[in-house]
Amino acid sequence: MIWNLPNILTLLRIPLLFAIIWLGEVDWEYRFVLIVTLLMASMITDFLDGYLARKLNLVSDFGKIADPLFDKLFILGLFIWMLAIDLIPAWNVSIVLLLLLRELAVTGLRGGGTSSGKTFGADWFGKWKTTLLFASLWVLLIAQMLRVDFDMNGAWLETLYWAGVMLLWVGSALGIYSGIRYFRLHT
Repeated sequence: MIWNLPNILTLLRIPLLFAIIWLGEVDWEYRFVLIVTLLMASMITDFLDGYLARKLNLVSDFGKIADPLFDKLFILGLFIWMLAIDLIPAWNVSIVLLLLLRELAVTGLRGGGTSSGKTFGADWFGKWKTTLLFASLWVLLIAQMLRVDFDMNGAWLETLYWAGVMLLWVGSALGIYSGIRYFRLHT
């Protein structure tokens, strides 16, 4: 691995994931404000690592593999945690498991390509999938922040929450489509 700023930013998403989950498990006042802040930091690192790698000509094979892999670990880790604490309904476990299978399959395909000297990053469908899943996390955690940290409620907050669940489903459907497309293009 090459230790450069884009790769370091990519690696930061894993400690951010653990920090978010840990904060979600403690009983602190305004903990979801901190969680939303760390989620924003993760989203910024996700944008900056790719932008800086291209802008500074620091694109690396490690970055091409690690960036999408760490996105997957971060997003799936948070969705699994949200299922475990009932922040999203348990019936969403099937879509999270399908998404997990998709991510394992695509990562395996990428790993196989790397061992044969080929590397390929995420396509635009995969990038949109990631964007929609980050948006889902964002909306769901903001709804939880407003509910828990600011004691808000009402139909508008319920609508916001269900919009987050729908973003999870739309992002997952796009992910499954992009996974099928990915295999057709690279096998």
